[in-house]
Amino acid sequence: MKKRIFLTLPALCFAAVAQAQDAGIFQYVFTQSYKNPADPPGRMQPIRAGVPVQVQLPAGPGVWVYDAGESSNVALTGEGSFDSPDRIAGTDTIQTFSFAVADGADRAKIVVTTDNLPPSLADIVPGGVFDLSLQVVSP
Repeated sequence: MKKRIFLTLPALCFAAVAQAQDAGIFQYVFTQSYKNPADPPGRMQPIRAGVPVQVQLPAGPGVWVYDAGESSNVALTGEGSFDSPDRIAGTDTIQTFSFAVADGADRAKIVVTTDNLPPSLADIVPGGVFDLSLQVVSP
């Protein structure tokens, strides 16, 4: 059974990353809650090298699309969705995107967009663009 760590707080210290890795957690999961409009532009999220990353975003009726042209140093390894009715106003599913960060990369960026953003997410994901900047640290 895969273990996941859900990162929904605006900040995560390196010590917490090390503890997660030591506990055998081997996939980072980011949601729309990770985004904080008050964060400075270009804020980097530290992750351990070699650990997969998953982005989970509320969808339905809108659909999120991975933007390979704006993303860097990541490879999309899978997509999926699961039902989640009435969890977040205006949505009925959660859409998932799984990524591998390129070997040797010290930074990476993931961009996922939608053109049908529910009003309940307008302040959290302005313009329907979820962007995640990663700082890769040694294991």
